[in-house]
Amino acid sequence: MNGRPLRWLWTTLLLLVSLPRSAAADSPIHLEVAPVLGTGSPASDGWGELSVRLENSGTTPVSGMLELRSNALVNETARVISSAPFSLAPHARVHLFLPENGLASRNGRSRVRALDTQGKELDSADLAPQRTFDALLFHLDVPSRIMSTLSGFPLPVTRRSYSYGYGGSTLSVTIPELNQSSGEAILPDLAAGYAGATLVLANGRRLSSMDPAALDALGNWLLAGGALAVSIDRPEDLASPWLEAFAGGRVQRTGAARALAHTTQFTVRSDPQNGKHLGYGELHVAQEARAPSLAVARALHGFSGGNLRDTPWGAAASYGLGELHLLAFDPNTEAAASDRWVELELADLVRHAWERASAVALPHAQASMEDARLPAVRKLLDPNQGTRWTIAVSALLLLLYAALAGPLNFHLAARKGRPLAALWHLPIWALSVMAAIVVLGICGKGINGRSRHLTLIEAGAGMGRAAATRFRGLYASSSENLTVRAARGAVLDVTGDPDESPRDLLTDRDGLRLDRLRAKPWDLLLVREDAFVNLAGGVSLTALPNGDLSIKNQTARDLLGVVVAVPSGHWGFLPRIKDGQSAKFSDAKALPSPMTIGATRALSAALFASTVNAQAAAGLGDAWEAFESLTGTDADWWPEESPVLLAQLEGGEGASSDSGLKIETDRVLIRVVGYGGVK
Repeated sequence: MNGRPLRWLWTTLLLLVSLPRSAAADSPIHLEVAPVLGTGSPASDGWGELSVRLENSGTTPVSGMLELRSNALVNETARVISSAPFSLAPHARVHLFLPENGLASRNGRSRVRALDTQGKELDSADLAPQRTFDALLFHLDVPSRIMSTLSGFPLPVTRRSYSYGYGGSTLSVTIPELNQSSGEAILPDLAAGYAGATLVLANGRRLSSMDPAALDALGNWLLAGGALAVSIDRPEDLASPWLEAFAGGRVQRTGAARALAHTTQFTVRSDPQNGKHLGYGELHVAQEARAPSLAVARALHGFSGGNLRDTPWGAAASYGLGELHLLAFDPNTEAAASDRWVELELADLVRHAWERASAVALPHAQASMEDARLPAVRKLLDPNQGTRWTIAVSALLLLLYAALAGPLNFHLAARKGRPLAALWHLPIWALSVMAAIVVLGICGKGINGRSRHLTLIEAGAGMGRAAATRFRGLYASSSENLTVRAARGAVLDVTGDPDESPRDLLTDRDGLRLDRLRAKPWDLLLVREDAFVNLAGGVSLTALPNGDLSIKNQTARDLLGVVVAVPSGHWGFLPRIKDGQSAKFSDAKALPSPMTIGATRALSAALFASTVNAQAAAGLGDAWEAFESLTGTDADWWPEESPVLLAQLEGGEGASSDSGLKIETDRVLIRVVGYGGVK
């Protein structure tokens, strides 16, 4: 037998064995990634956070960069959504957070990569695809006894664009990942990390042991309109600072309300036998009567103090735009976890939180950066909108040039008997017209770049801190890279087509920043920032004994163009409320009432736009109409049970520049909801 084939095969095997392995295979870095709201959490259009676990099994330190990369955009072009630096000592492990703005969670073709300082991949992990947006109960207690019974529970809800009847949602229940070193739960460090949660459930022990940064993020999310349900399992937790802050005062444990132990009628989804629905967005529902088991009923209790009021689930207090619920039962006990009444109570509380969220016009960090409703906001912030006249004048100049430099120029030269002399005059005409057009462009666009801001603050009555949605229009004079920083605790990104605006979204110790954001000359870059702002003493809305509403301004700025609605459905207008002064609703000029659309009431800014433009601040009505275009019919701008105030804060936010560009206009609007504050 000829030995050549054997020698060839042996040589090939030796070559394959001797080939170098991939860098990732030789890398001492190991990477794991999961959504910070837990595995299986539903996707959302807005922001979220990823928890990334890095481990260095080597004997040398390793530094580099984490990248969240999406591969399912136009033309299959990969795009880095966000990144963060890392540094690991030998045999060390660390948890890092990567913010993501919905692109990664929706498309299911995303990956987190760890790169060294030379850009070589050390390790990577794919991000599991998430299902569509649904109600989410995020249970901070690990292990969770309710997770198996409530996951997949069908909820009947009346929000999210359902104009009549019931729509459906499927409840998801998730728990946080645990830090393998400390055993503590890994929780968001930004309020935006909770954006996909409908209700956060925890016991007092868990909240009292939370890291201050994590507790601050949870508190900010609650302030912006979130819902937090707490079971108090230790007497010492009643004196916790976080509970006193969220409840508005000292809390005491009391006996349970009698109604809690009685049979309750719960609305549940019921599929018809023929499998047909009643209509679009409408489901069959039924009533289910349940009472707590004897073991659960004996353990029921109540709470009093602060701003607490009795509810079907125990007691609740408003905190900003959100709600704190102190449960009359501990759902994570063995007896409660197997009780159908507890299951229905929790599902009903999630439904309540889901529907109540419509009272927030622009929920914190829940909007897509590709929102098609942005043109009205972009129009207000684009300086090009005010230079349209230069185009018309330039067109007239060109027409005039065509008439003068052509027929008239040659006609005059021919009359003088020197027809060729017209050719010498043509450059003069052309240069003159070109110079005029250049001067027009300079007059219209200016020489230096500039910025414009438009902000909506949504606050609870009497609160000195609130959530804000800030649009930052950046208008550069040349093609340059900008660095745009977010306020501490905020998230931001450039809006529009992600392929049209290359940028790096970096996370460092100072927060998020957009780096190497490419600006086109004389073209608007629109950045959306979801942040939190301080309002000094806030705006107080309190009921007077005679049924009137008292309004007190303690924001350290005057309120302009004040529009107030009261629960009776009446509207009023006040041109100005100075800082430190009070006014009454009875002193306001009457305005037409808004229309009701399904379960929500639209802003109906057209009803008061001309009034506030003429009597308070020019352009204020246009700004309210722009914000109305962002919400559609999904937001309830005028909740029936609460007073609502709209106004502009005089002087804006006080900043003079943004990313090296002078701030040309800075308009800050405020929406205050509910009762609260001082008289």
